[in-house]
Amino acid sequence: MVRIWNRTDCCQDRLSDYWILLSEQPFPRVVTPATLEQNPGIWRKRVLAVGNPFAIIPMDGARGRYLRVQAEAAKDIRVLHFAEIEVFGPRNDNQTPPPSASPIVRATGSGNFANRFSVGVENDRPVTVDYLMAYNPGLHFYVNGRETKPAYGPGPGRLASFEIPAGKNKVEVRYRNLMLSLFWMFYAIYAAVVALVLGNNLWMIFRPTISALWGRDSAITARH
Repeated sequence: MVRIWNRTDCCQDRLSDYWILLSEQPFPRVVTPATLEQNPGIWRKRVLAVGNPFAIIPMDGARGRYLRVQAEAAKDIRVLHFAEIEVFGPRNDNQTPPPSASPIVRATGSGNFANRFSVGVENDRPVTVDYLMAYNPGLHFYVNGRETKPAYGPGPGRLASFEIPAGKNKVEVRYRNLMLSLFWMFYAIYAAVVALVLGNNLWMIFRPTISALWGRDSAITARH
């Protein structure tokens, strides 16, 4: 079962008309309806309704290791938003999962989807995590709070792969950009300079008034 949570701030209609895809093998970088027809090993279900606040998608007993949420788009680009996704799989603590069964018992994702994304994973045995987006030197990967260096595969996508142990794990992807960091640093300096100049100008404007009031109060105190 997949439970996918919608955004609550805006744009709820964007979580509609999308595919839930499940496969034992990594997905191609581009999955089209033609790809699905030619690859019977990819389980799929199309979801039309808007999830508000969430949608529950039964998996009909399907098994797989890789799951993808993909918008149905007549054009090349379509925006798809969601806040969190949970994936639940069958589990029998008295039996060892067969080799074809997914080791993932539960996975929950969260983050701001701009420069940080995290997935809480509960897995019955060690698994390999594959980051399917394009390579970017600003991406950093963490397992249970400790940075890990992935192995990058060949090809233009340079797939990033790393291992996580059995048990409950937290996998994080963070994006760091030097130019963006420098921008915010200079912006903070600029804001501090502006505040200093503005404060000095206000002091020069109100200084005579403050001095006059201070002198009058001093004279009254002296007379008393």
